[in-house]
Amino acid sequence: MSKSLQQLLSLKGKTAVVTGGAGYLGTAICETLGELGANLVLASRDKEKCVRKAAELEKQFGIRAVGLGVDLLKKGAAPAFIDELHKHFSVIDILVNNAWSGNKNSWESISEEDWNYDIDMSLNSVFRLTKATFEDLKRSRGVILNVASMYGHIGPDYRIYDGKEFANPPSYGAAKAGVLQFTRYLASFLSPHGIRVNAMSPGAFPHPPTQKHEAFMQKLGSKNPAADYNFMLNTVNGLLIAQLFLPRRDFEAKIRLKNGEERMLLLSVEKIELDGQVCLLHVANDVTQRNRAEEALRALSARIRSTREEEGTRIAREIHDELGGILTGLKWDLEKIDNTLSSPSDEDLPAIRERIRSMTTLIETTINTVRRIASELRPGVLDDLGLVAAIEWQVEQFQLRSGLKCHLTNNASEVELSRERATAVFRILQEILTNVLRHARAGNLYVKLKRSKHYFALEVKDDGQGITESQRMNSQSLGLLGMKERALLVGGEVRITGKEGAGTTVVVRVPLGERQRREI
Repeated sequence: MSKSLQQLLSLKGKTAVVTGGAGYLGTAICETLGELGANLVLASRDKEKCVRKAAELEKQFGIRAVGLGVDLLKKGAAPAFIDELHKHFSVIDILVNNAWSGNKNSWESISEEDWNYDIDMSLNSVFRLTKATFEDLKRSRGVILNVASMYGHIGPDYRIYDGKEFANPPSYGAAKAGVLQFTRYLASFLSPHGIRVNAMSPGAFPHPPTQKHEAFMQKLGSKNPAADYNFMLNTVNGLLIAQLFLPRRDFEAKIRLKNGEERMLLLSVEKIELDGQVCLLHVANDVTQRNRAEEALRALSARIRSTREEEGTRIAREIHDELGGILTGLKWDLEKIDNTLSSPSDEDLPAIRERIRSMTTLIETTINTVRRIASELRPGVLDDLGLVAAIEWQVEQFQLRSGLKCHLTNNASEVELSRERATAVFRILQEILTNVLRHARAGNLYVKLKRSKHYFALEVKDDGQGITESQRMNSQSLGLLGMKERALLVGGEVRITGKEGAGTTVVVRVPLGERQRREI
């Protein structure tokens, strides 16, 4: 968790009681609360385990943590536990009811005694401890968080359990369903006292020994995509944050899915009043794609700046190396002619004429170089003859330079696009041809021009190795992103398709001008 998020969601100075706090799920809850700065009271029948875990949490998070033993099945144990707790902390701010018996009975093996014990531990203990902490929570205007389960909502698929080593006791779902209904009652009844009551229902949360059984985990995962420790740990963290805090607006939190993918959520928690009751409305928007798009745009902007610098450097080098060299040669020739003419003779005239012919050749070379540099900056044919002629010229030049066999089909005759749209299509074509030369390993290139009632379309297809889906969807591919951005800026679009080993097709579509649409 980021430092800024910790500061925003600080529980510093708050005291949280977690039953079953030294257990597997209880430890995950305590670690989240400790990371947010809360002081902790770990409670279970195993006092020594709670004391050891409390010491670890104190050292890990720099908080106060206490381990206390309590058997909530015994009469009077809950009030006595609160009295003992008050020796360490003056008031309770958060109560997390997380106790479970731990029994693994199946329908065949469970007895009435087992059933009653499980219900007493998982449901009745919630009632007893909530009753005992009521005055504390009323004073602190605190929070009760009851840990239920998805099995309080749905029944288990018993085809994935063997009923022996792996079981889902019938008492478990029944108790958790009772916890959910009790939570609804408490939320309504305790709201006027300023006590907020919620429940969270995690999915499967397999213990480490269970996780080692790959066959069972695969069965569980096929029915429950959340059957993954890291995923469920993030879910528990998110549920805790959503349930414990006062209204917060537009803060981001990162989660990790079961497949390892990270997603970014934009979270808001607001107080609302519903039928006279104060409730909390939690909203989470997945902003992963938006953030990735923003990062891609920043990268594209940086690339544009870098490209401009590189282009300026390249032009300066060409002017210096080619034009500078030619002009220096012309200067030397003129100096030699001047020296010769200072004391001329008939014998010198053939040499002067030869030097002038050489200078003429250099001047023609200079003119061609200037034209080439100018055409690379912006081809004159694009302005003088239009987009279709410019595309034909560019494809012809590409064939000469690359050696690829290019096939051009023009079904568009001539089109009149705005300067911005014509430039965009031409630059996109140049980027496509660059990609073909660098990546396609093609032998043939097929360029097709066509127009419909509203659009001009350019299709470029090669017979190379083909773009893969991962390459096509790669947000870091700035060349592809640049083409799409160019098209979007003039109201057009770029579609890229391909199949590995079967070539790549790029289709560019831009709207026609108003006059041309009327003519068509």
